[in-house]
Amino acid sequence: MIRPGRLIPALALSLALVGCRSEGGSAPAAAGDVPPGLAALVPKAGEIPDWTPTGGAQHFQGEDLFIYINGGAEIYQEYGFRQVIAQDFVGPGGRTAALEIFEMSDSGAAFGMFTFKSSGKGRPAGIGQDSELEDYYLNFWKGRYLVTVTGSEESPEALAGVLDIGRAAGDKIAETGLRPDWASLLPPEWAGPRLKYLRGALGLFNIHPFFPRDVFKFREAAVGGDGAARVFILRYANPAEAGERMAAVRAAFAKSPAYRELRFDSPDAFEAETTNGLRIRVETFSDAIFLVLGGTSDSPGREFFDGLKKRRAALAF
Repeated sequence: MIRPGRLIPALALSLALVGCRSEGGSAPAAAGDVPPGLAALVPKAGEIPDWTPTGGAQHFQGEDLFIYINGGAEIYQEYGFRQVIAQDFVGPGGRTAALEIFEMSDSGAAFGMFTFKSSGKGRPAGIGQDSELEDYYLNFWKGRYLVTVTGSEESPEALAGVLDIGRAAGDKIAETGLRPDWASLLPPEWAGPRLKYLRGALGLFNIHPFFPRDVFKFREAAVGGDGAARVFILRYANPAEAGERMAAVRAAFAKSPAYRELRFDSPDAFEAETTNGLRIRVETFSDAIFLVLGGTSDSPGREFFDGLKKRRAALAF
Protein backbone atom coordinates (compact mmCIF):
# COMPACT_ATOMS: atom_id res chain seq x y z
CA MET A 1 0.00 0.00 0.00
CA ILE A 2 1.37 3.42 -0.97
CA ARG A 3 0.84 5.84 1.88
CA PRO A 4 0.21 9.58 1.46
CA GLY A 5 2.79 10.37 4.15
CA ARG A 6 1.65 11.07 7.68
CA LEU A 7 2.38 14.75 8.11
CA ILE A 8 0.16 16.93 10.26
CA PRO A 9 -2.83 17.51 7.92
CA ALA A 10 -2.28 21.28 7.48
CA LEU A 11 1.38 20.70 6.65
CA ALA A 12 0.53 17.88 4.30
CA LEU A 13 -1.77 20.20 2.39
CA SER A 14 0.85 22.91 2.02
CA LEU A 15 3.57 20.45 1.04
CA ALA A 16 1.33 18.89 -1.57
CA LEU A 17 1.48 22.23 -3.38
CA VAL A 18 5.28 22.11 -3.62
CA GLY A 19 6.93 19.59 -5.93
CA CYS A 20 4.32 16.83 -5.64
CA ARG A 21 5.26 13.68 -7.54
CA SER A 22 3.01 10.93 -8.77
CA GLU A 23 3.52 7.30 -7.91
CA GLY A 24 6.03 5.43 -9.98
CA GLY A 25 9.56 4.16 -10.03
CA SER A 26 10.83 0.86 -8.71
CA ALA A 27 8.88 -1.41 -6.40
CA PRO A 28 9.52 -1.27 -2.65
CA ALA A 29 12.01 -3.72 -1.21
CA ALA A 30 10.66 -6.99 0.10
CA ALA A 31 10.72 -7.56 3.85
CA GLY A 32 13.74 -9.80 3.51
CA ASP A 33 15.69 -6.94 1.90
CA VAL A 34 15.24 -4.62 4.88
CA PRO A 35 18.58 -4.00 6.63
CA PRO A 36 18.62 -6.12 9.79
CA GLY A 37 19.47 -3.17 12.01
CA LEU A 38 16.41 -1.25 10.86
CA ALA A 39 14.12 -4.29 10.92
CA ALA A 40 15.18 -4.95 14.52
CA LEU A 41 13.56 -1.67 15.60
CA VAL A 42 10.06 -2.87 14.68
CA PRO A 43 8.18 -4.58 17.56
CA LYS A 44 7.44 -8.24 16.87
CA ALA A 45 4.37 -10.37 17.54
CA GLY A 46 3.90 -10.93 21.26
CA GLU A 47 5.92 -7.88 22.31
CA ILE A 48 2.93 -5.50 22.62
CA PRO A 49 -0.13 -6.75 24.52
CA ASP A 50 -3.23 -6.89 22.30
CA TRP A 51 -1.43 -5.51 19.22
CA THR A 52 0.09 -7.62 16.46
CA PRO A 53 1.98 -6.77 13.25
CA THR A 54 -0.10 -7.45 10.17
CA GLY A 55 1.24 -7.86 6.64
CA GLY A 56 4.85 -7.41 5.67
CA ALA A 57 7.04 -4.44 6.44
CA GLN A 58 7.71 -1.91 3.71
CA HIS A 59 11.18 -0.45 3.18
CA PHE A 60 12.18 2.54 1.08
CA GLN A 61 15.50 4.32 0.82
CA GLY A 62 16.91 7.35 -0.95
CA GLU A 63 14.85 8.63 -3.87
CA ASP A 64 12.39 5.73 -3.51
CA LEU A 65 10.78 7.77 -0.73
CA PHE A 66 8.83 9.48 -3.52
CA ILE A 67 7.15 6.12 -4.19
CA TYR A 68 6.08 5.85 -0.57
CA ILE A 69 4.98 9.45 0.00
CA ASN A 70 3.03 10.93 -2.90
CA GLY A 71 3.54 14.61 -2.07
CA GLY A 72 5.67 15.65 0.91
CA ALA A 73 8.79 13.53 0.38
CA GLU A 74 10.78 16.63 -0.54
CA ILE A 75 10.90 17.94 3.02
CA TYR A 76 12.35 14.66 4.33
CA GLN A 77 15.00 14.82 1.61
CA GLU A 78 15.81 18.41 2.51
CA TYR A 79 16.53 17.46 6.11
CA GLY A 80 18.57 14.39 5.17
CA PHE A 81 16.55 11.19 4.63
CA ARG A 82 18.25 7.79 4.36
CA GLN A 83 15.57 5.09 4.67
CA VAL A 84 12.23 4.23 6.26
CA ILE A 85 10.54 1.05 7.43
CA ALA A 86 6.76 0.92 7.83
CA GLN A 87 4.69 -1.71 9.61
CA ASP A 88 0.94 -1.95 10.18
CA PHE A 89 -0.55 -3.30 13.42
CA VAL A 90 -3.99 -4.60 14.36
CA GLY A 91 -5.42 -4.42 17.84
CA PRO A 92 -8.60 -4.90 19.87
CA GLY A 93 -11.84 -4.65 17.94
CA GLY A 94 -10.01 -4.58 14.63
CA ARG A 95 -8.48 -1.18 15.35
CA THR A 96 -5.36 -0.46 13.34
CA ALA A 97 -2.21 1.59 13.73
CA ALA A 98 0.77 2.21 11.48
CA LEU A 99 4.38 2.56 12.58
CA GLU A 100 6.98 4.43 10.52
CA ILE A 101 10.64 4.63 11.50
CA PHE A 102 12.64 7.09 9.44
CA GLU A 103 16.41 6.87 9.59
CA MET A 104 17.81 10.33 8.94
CA SER A 105 21.37 11.42 8.18
CA ASP A 106 22.07 12.50 11.77
CA SER A 107 20.32 13.40 15.01
CA GLY A 108 19.97 17.04 13.95
CA ALA A 109 18.01 15.93 10.89
CA ALA A 110 15.74 13.75 13.02
CA PHE A 111 15.19 16.56 15.51
CA GLY A 112 14.50 19.02 12.72
CA MET A 113 11.97 16.81 10.99
CA PHE A 114 10.29 16.22 14.36
CA THR A 115 9.94 19.97 14.90
CA PHE A 116 8.59 20.39 11.39
CA LYS A 117 5.92 17.72 11.84
CA SER A 118 4.93 18.85 15.34
CA SER A 119 2.18 21.46 15.56
CA GLY A 120 3.01 22.47 19.13
CA LYS A 121 -0.64 21.91 20.07
CA GLY A 122 -0.31 18.31 21.27
CA ARG A 123 1.03 16.98 24.53
CA PRO A 124 4.36 15.37 25.39
CA ALA A 125 4.19 11.58 25.51
CA GLY A 126 7.42 10.89 27.40
CA ILE A 127 8.82 8.76 24.57
CA GLY A 128 12.19 9.27 22.90
CA GLN A 129 14.03 12.55 23.35
CA ASP A 130 11.08 14.79 22.40
CA SER A 131 7.57 13.63 21.60
CA GLU A 132 4.13 14.98 20.78
CA LEU A 133 0.75 13.23 20.75
CA GLU A 134 -1.96 15.10 18.88
CA ASP A 135 -5.28 13.65 17.78
CA TYR A 136 -4.28 10.09 16.77
CA TYR A 137 -0.71 10.96 15.70
CA LEU A 138 2.39 10.30 17.79
CA ASN A 139 5.72 11.75 16.68
CA PHE A 140 9.05 11.46 18.47
CA TRP A 141 12.76 11.43 17.74
CA LYS A 142 15.65 9.54 19.26
CA GLY A 143 19.18 9.61 17.93
CA ARG A 144 19.04 9.77 14.14
CA TYR A 145 15.55 8.22 14.04
CA LEU A 146 12.20 9.93 13.60
CA VAL A 147 9.22 7.76 14.55
CA THR A 148 5.55 8.29 13.68
CA VAL A 149 2.69 6.12 14.89
CA THR A 150 -0.74 6.79 13.41
CA GLY A 151 -3.93 5.36 14.87
CA SER A 152 -7.21 4.84 13.09
CA GLU A 153 -9.29 6.84 15.59
CA GLU A 154 -9.10 8.91 18.80
CA SER A 155 -10.72 6.38 21.12
CA PRO A 156 -8.88 5.63 24.41
CA GLU A 157 -8.21 2.07 23.22
CA ALA A 158 -6.71 3.24 19.94
CA LEU A 159 -4.56 5.91 21.60
CA ALA A 160 -3.32 3.39 24.16
CA GLY A 161 -2.18 1.19 21.28
CA VAL A 162 -0.46 4.10 19.53
CA LEU A 163 1.48 4.87 22.71
CA ASP A 164 2.33 1.21 23.37
CA ILE A 165 3.66 0.76 19.83
CA GLY A 166 5.65 3.96 20.12
CA ARG A 167 7.19 2.97 23.47
CA ALA A 168 8.11 -0.46 22.17
CA ALA A 169 9.83 1.03 19.12
CA GLY A 170 11.52 3.72 21.19
CA ASP A 171 12.91 1.16 23.62
CA LYS A 172 14.54 -0.67 20.72
CA ILE A 173 16.44 2.44 19.59
CA ALA A 174 19.59 2.35 21.70
CA GLU A 175 21.27 5.51 20.47
CA THR A 176 20.55 9.07 21.51
CA GLY A 177 21.55 12.37 19.98
CA LEU A 178 21.80 16.07 20.67
CA ARG A 179 19.71 18.98 19.55
CA PRO A 180 21.61 21.10 17.02
CA ASP A 181 23.70 23.83 18.64
CA TRP A 182 22.04 26.43 16.44
CA ALA A 183 18.65 25.82 18.10
CA SER A 184 20.18 26.90 21.44
CA LEU A 185 20.50 30.49 20.19
CA LEU A 186 16.82 31.14 20.81
CA PRO A 187 16.00 32.55 24.25
CA PRO A 188 14.03 30.02 26.35
CA GLU A 189 10.83 32.02 26.14
CA TRP A 190 11.01 31.82 22.33
CA ALA A 191 12.06 28.18 22.08
CA GLY A 192 8.86 26.52 23.27
CA PRO A 193 6.44 24.24 21.37
CA ARG A 194 6.65 26.44 18.26
CA LEU A 195 10.39 25.85 17.88
CA LYS A 196 11.37 24.75 14.37
CA TYR A 197 14.82 23.75 13.19
CA LEU A 198 15.28 24.10 9.43
CA ARG A 199 17.80 22.92 6.89
CA GLY A 200 16.50 24.48 3.71
CA ALA A 201 14.16 26.74 1.79
CA LEU A 202 11.21 24.35 1.69
CA GLY A 203 10.96 24.29 5.48
CA LEU A 204 11.08 28.08 5.59
CA PHE A 205 8.46 28.41 2.85
CA ASN A 206 6.03 26.28 4.84
CA ILE A 207 6.43 28.49 7.91
CA HIS A 208 6.20 31.81 6.08
CA PRO A 209 6.62 32.33 2.32
CA PHE A 210 8.65 35.54 2.36
CA PHE A 211 9.47 35.14 -1.34
CA PRO A 212 8.49 32.64 -4.04
CA ARG A 213 12.17 31.76 -4.55
CA ASP A 214 15.09 31.00 -2.25
CA VAL A 215 16.39 34.44 -1.34
CA PHE A 216 17.88 33.64 2.06
CA LYS A 217 20.01 30.60 1.05
CA PHE A 218 20.90 29.73 4.66
CA ARG A 219 22.84 26.69 5.93
CA GLU A 220 20.53 26.04 8.90
CA ALA A 221 17.95 28.02 10.84
CA ALA A 222 16.09 28.11 14.14
CA VAL A 223 12.59 29.57 14.35
CA GLY A 224 10.71 30.38 17.54
CA GLY A 225 7.73 32.40 18.65
CA ASP A 226 6.08 34.14 21.58
CA GLY A 227 2.54 34.02 20.21
CA ALA A 228 2.49 37.53 18.71
CA ALA A 229 5.72 37.30 16.73
CA ARG A 230 8.16 34.82 15.24
CA VAL A 231 11.94 35.05 15.22
CA PHE A 232 14.12 33.48 12.52
CA ILE A 233 17.84 32.94 13.10
CA LEU A 234 19.55 32.03 9.82
CA ARG A 235 23.10 30.68 9.73
CA TYR A 236 25.75 31.11 7.05
CA ALA A 237 29.24 29.73 6.52
CA ASN A 238 30.98 32.85 7.80
CA PRO A 239 30.40 36.60 8.35
CA ALA A 240 31.33 37.39 4.76
CA GLU A 241 28.65 35.10 3.37
CA ALA A 242 26.11 36.50 5.84
CA GLY A 243 26.94 40.03 4.71
CA GLU A 244 26.61 39.15 1.03
CA ARG A 245 23.31 37.43 1.64
CA MET A 246 22.04 40.40 3.69
CA ALA A 247 22.64 42.66 0.69
CA ALA A 248 20.64 40.29 -1.52
CA VAL A 249 17.85 40.10 1.06
CA ARG A 250 17.67 43.91 1.30
CA ALA A 251 17.39 44.16 -2.47
CA ALA A 252 14.68 41.49 -2.61
CA PHE A 253 12.56 43.27 0.00
CA ALA A 254 13.01 46.59 -1.79
CA LYS A 255 11.86 45.16 -5.14
CA SER A 256 8.94 43.02 -3.90
CA PRO A 257 5.40 44.47 -4.02
CA ALA A 258 4.58 42.30 -0.99
CA TYR A 259 6.43 44.74 1.30
CA ARG A 260 6.11 48.45 2.02
CA GLU A 261 7.36 51.14 4.40
CA LEU A 262 10.98 50.03 4.05
CA ARG A 263 13.45 51.86 6.29
CA PHE A 264 17.15 51.12 6.05
CA ASP A 265 18.90 51.96 9.32
CA SER A 266 22.31 50.77 8.11
CA PRO A 267 23.80 48.10 5.82
CA ASP A 268 23.27 45.70 8.72
CA ALA A 269 19.62 46.45 9.59
CA PHE A 270 16.31 47.43 8.02
CA GLU A 271 12.59 47.34 8.73
CA ALA A 272 9.56 46.72 6.54
CA GLU A 273 5.89 45.92 6.70
CA THR A 274 3.82 43.34 4.85
CA THR A 275 0.80 44.46 2.89
CA ASN A 276 -1.41 43.01 5.62
CA GLY A 277 0.35 45.01 8.32
CA LEU A 278 2.90 42.62 9.86
CA ARG A 279 6.07 44.28 11.06
CA ILE A 280 9.44 42.89 9.94
CA ARG A 281 12.88 43.75 11.26
CA VAL A 282 16.05 42.21 9.82
CA GLU A 283 19.58 42.50 11.20
CA THR A 284 22.83 40.72 10.51
CA PHE A 285 25.63 39.92 12.94
CA SER A 286 28.64 37.65 12.56
CA ASP A 287 27.54 34.56 10.57
CA ALA A 288 23.81 35.10 11.11
CA ILE A 289 20.79 37.01 9.88
CA PHE A 290 18.14 37.68 12.53
CA LEU A 291 14.58 38.36 11.41
CA VAL A 292 11.49 39.08 13.49
CA LEU A 293 8.04 38.92 11.91
CA GLY A 294 4.99 40.37 13.64
CA GLY A 295 4.64 41.61 17.18
CA THR A 296 3.36 44.87 18.61
CA SER A 297 4.84 48.32 18.17
CA ASP A 298 7.16 47.87 21.14
CA SER A 299 7.91 44.13 20.97
CA PRO A 300 10.37 42.85 20.06
CA GLY A 301 12.67 45.86 20.08
CA ARG A 302 16.32 46.55 19.58
CA GLU A 303 17.14 45.13 23.00
CA PHE A 304 15.91 41.78 21.75
CA PHE A 305 18.33 41.89 18.82
CA ASP A 306 21.14 42.99 21.10
CA GLY A 307 20.41 39.93 23.24
CA LEU A 308 20.57 37.63 20.20
CA LYS A 309 23.92 39.10 19.23
CA LYS A 310 25.31 38.57 22.72
CA ARG A 311 24.12 34.95 22.69
CA ARG A 312 25.74 34.35 19.31
CA ALA A 313 29.01 35.91 20.43
CA ALA A 314 29.08 33.81 23.60
CA LEU A 315 28.48 30.43 21.92
CA ALA A 316 31.55 28.81 20.36
CA PHE A 317 30.21 26.93 17.34
